[in-house]
Amino acid sequence: MRRFWLGLLALVCLGVAPWWESSVCGAPRQKEDEYDRIVNEFIAYDIGQLPGPAGQMANQRFRSLQTTDAIPALVRGVNRTARIPASCPIIMLSQKLQELLRSADRDMLRYVSANLDRGANLRYGQFLENLRQSVNVQMGQAAATSPTVLRDMRAVTASQLRRSRVPVDKWSYDDLVEAVSQEKGEALVQVLEELQQRKGSQYTEALANAIPQVSDDVKPAARGLLAQRLVRMTDETLKAKLSDPNEEVRAAAAVAVGYKGSPLYKELAVAVRDKSSLVATNAHDVLVKMLGEDRGPPAGADGMQWYQASKAWEEWLQKRDQK
Repeated sequence: MRRFWLGLLALVCLGVAPWWESSVCGAPRQKEDEYDRIVNEFIAYDIGQLPGPAGQMANQRFRSLQTTDAIPALVRGVNRTARIPASCPIIMLSQKLQELLRSADRDMLRYVSANLDRGANLRYGQFLENLRQSVNVQMGQAAATSPTVLRDMRAVTASQLRRSRVPVDKWSYDDLVEAVSQEKGEALVQVLEELQQRKGSQYTEALANAIPQVSDDVKPAARGLLAQRLVRMTDETLKAKLSDPNEEVRAAAAVAVGYKGSPLYKELAVAVRDKSSLVATNAHDVLVKMLGEDRGPPAGADGMQWYQASKAWEEWLQKRDQK
């Protein structure tokens, strides 16, 4: 036994990582620091603190994460962004975390479930609870094969009771659309997340149409989920979505362009003069994030200033392309 401890001490002194250093927590400390940097730089890009080429590179590095070793860093990032007013960071990180968890072993799943924050003071605590529930289901700690809607069963409608008998991923399109107007809080977020994941243009439309119906505290999350859905689309489709009749789709398409790093700068410049202030603001913010430039408009601008700023962006982009 004494030889064992002396040998272990020698390994530590020589700087050799013991075998358990990556067994649950993911990767050696140096690699963990690198993953933390990738996640933190992506958050900085997403909230506009790291604009231009450096931000775009941070976005690409984050989107390229494919190994389960990055999961602990993503958990820390998710906990941090649950407190940030902007909704898109928490959605992007939680989506990436869920993607990597499909390949995670049981020890890693336990780590995630135990280390996701709890608390009523979290702005997006419902995302963390839904993530924890999904992880617990994956570990086989729940009877259903996917999350079931959380609700107080003391006061439900007949349709809510019918839906409660099957997991959310088995609900029909009509069930999901109906649930948007009936569910609240974490249950509503689960419904919106399911709409985000389903394939088919009708689900894009349903998610966009849900946004005006939900309460103000859920609306940012719904918009973030719609943007995340559009990230899966091609640049050509995103270009078309920037002209969609639904302003929520146009606004989400602008955000998705920033996440994908799509070179739709001219289309975003045109969107800066969109009749919807939400679309115009998103287009402006994404241009600033992606290009590290700000051609306006100034804060508190009126309609004419937004139009002039749109033209200024177009002129600047034309000169940039001629260099």
